[in-house]
Amino acid sequence: MVVAKRILSEMIDSLKQVQNLEMALRVYGHQYHFNDDNCQDSRLEVPFKSGNHTQIRNKINAIQPRGVTPIAFSLEKSERDFPSDPNSRNVIILITDGEESCHGDPCAVSRALQQKRIVLRPFVIGIGLVGGVAQLGCVGSYYEAQKPNDFQFILRTILRNVLDRTTTQVNLLDIDNKPTETDVAMTFYYPEANLSQYRYYHTINEFGYPDTLDVDPLNTYDLIVHTIPPVTVDKVRVKPNEHNIIEAATPMGSLLVTSPSGDSRVKCLVSQAGTGSTLNVQSMNAPERYLVGTYDLEILTLPRTRVPRVKVDERQTTRVKVPAPGAVTFTRSFEVIGGIFVNNIGRMEEIYQLNDRTLRETVMLQPGTYEVIYRSRLSRSMRSTNVQKITVKPGEAVTIKL
Repeated sequence: MVVAKRILSEMIDSLKQVQNLEMALRVYGHQYHFNDDNCQDSRLEVPFKSGNHTQIRNKINAIQPRGVTPIAFSLEKSERDFPSDPNSRNVIILITDGEESCHGDPCAVSRALQQKRIVLRPFVIGIGLVGGVAQLGCVGSYYEAQKPNDFQFILRTILRNVLDRTTTQVNLLDIDNKPTETDVAMTFYYPEANLSQYRYYHTINEFGYPDTLDVDPLNTYDLIVHTIPPVTVDKVRVKPNEHNIIEAATPMGSLLVTSPSGDSRVKCLVSQAGTGSTLNVQSMNAPERYLVGTYDLEILTLPRTRVPRVKVDERQTTRVKVPAPGAVTFTRSFEVIGGIFVNNIGRMEEIYQLNDRTLRETVMLQPGTYEVIYRSRLSRSMRSTNVQKITVKPGEAVTIKL
């Protein structure tokens, strides 16, 4: 511990020239004797401030380890140590020569701090601990220092990771494995803390290359590229002090569903062929991009129009044209209960229920032959049921009297 304090003090001095850096020092287990078993023995000895290097160094040299090890309590208290500044990048370096001894859960507290975006994934240095990673590895990036040289090397590595510039480039590959795809959202997701850390909209810069991002190297990420369907690259490790290149295969083409009616209110359900699981709800007459592949379409016309196995090719626009519907106006001299039916492979399927409280309504129907089955709303006899066949032509407006 004596050597560790000396090395830490030297490191504090070495940070004097770093711009835009504020430090603080919280200490635990130093105010009460071990026999007091004080699990709230934790104190912010030096608050955050720029230029407080000497104050921190003097405090480190003065303290002596005396008591228990309330790691979870100290991490929890650190939430209020950080100044309230949304533009700051908050980092904790936890240095301990013992494991949690106050029945707290340091891992749960660390996850909570990260989920609240109070801190990035903490660094943990175990001094002289054997197997400390079993308990403290989930708190943050864990390092074990068995010798003074270990501690010095680890501390330098952590500071380099925190302070040095790290850049990242995401290559969205086309079908020829070239990084030409772009204009799609991406999320860097930190799974351990259940947290979306970064959100970007992919861009090709003025030099024709994917734009460079600043992604913190303190975490391992899952990258989600929000194509349709999404593409995930798991366990992306951003190496500090390097230019990182992450690749994802995202060859895309476009799908355009059109109707002569031009009614954008009609939607199209798009699913991967054979799955039946909806990937996207697309508007008519508006192209959208999809990964290269085969898709099933269910267009919410009346009745629904199903187009199976539509192929989307790279850099091509696949067009699917839906016939224009006809406008059918139903009039009646009395209120009716009834519906519009279509013959679906020998079975009658109801596609629309008539409004039983009005004497006139207009329904947009796809071209085809239908049956209207109805009776008077006031009738109590099924024998009063009427069946009337109608034929609808594209773009035609007809009036049907019931």
